Amino acid sequence: MAANTIEPLLNSKEVGQILGVHPKVAERMVKRGELPGFKVARFFRYSPSALQAWIEAHSRSAVESNRQACRIQPEF
Repeated sequence: MAANTIEPLLNSKEVGQILGVHPKVAERMVKRGELPGFKVARFFRYSPSALQAWIEAHSRSAVESNRQACRIQPEF
């Protein structure tokens, strides 16, 4: 995206659909600092590029966590 254009912001319902969570869950995650977003008046808004970066970062950390969990050898 060009530097002089502003990307359209997403609302909580759209983010909820993308993440597969209820819109209120997305809003609570923003309040706790777990998800990038901000309020405009009474409404939460999300930058698509920031959300994409967050998804990519958390997808990698989930894969790394699964790798560590797989190192445990079952004892029979």
